[in-house]
Amino acid sequence: MGGLLAEAVLPRYLSTRKLEFFGTSPRLTMGHSLVSFREQSICAKDYKIEVWLFLAVREIDRSPEIPSWLQEACAFWREQAELHINGCLDPDFDRFITNEERLQVVCQIAQRVHESLTAHGDKLSKNFLNQLCGCTPPNVFYIDNDTELYLKLSSAMIKLLEGRQTQQLDYA
Repeated sequence: MGGLLAEAVLPRYLSTRKLEFFGTSPRLTMGHSLVSFREQSICAKDYKIEVWLFLAVREIDRSPEIPSWLQEACAFWREQAELHINGCLDPDFDRFITNEERLQVVCQIAQRVHESLTAHGDKLSKNFLNQLCGCTPPNVFYIDNDTELYLKLSSAMIKLLEGRQTQQLDYA
């Protein structure tokens, strides 16, 4: 990373906060959150969960008809992603997925998120990520990201939702 933006922004943050570089952007140290469903969990970096939630919300918004429970879930997932809560992101799947019909709907959304990520090829552009997540300086994606970072979480989410996770806690 370089350029005037980095030279202007980073020194101020470096003087007061620990920054973490994880292939996406310098951000205030981002934690890990647990995404749980039916007593199974995935542990992942918050930025990956935020991107997944924004993609899920986008897929729901594209649906022609959205049942009230999914509208509520969509609003909650949007809020979770927008708040940038360090170490506390929780889509609360158990709250919204209360029967098999709802589970099938959310599994279909998760699959569409995965397909959307795959369609981007090897990289997600920084412009796409910044627009999707509503990022503003200094907390922006400064470089294109390897799609694989997000596909790993996406695959883990699908396994979690489909009940195919083989251990109580998985890392994505």
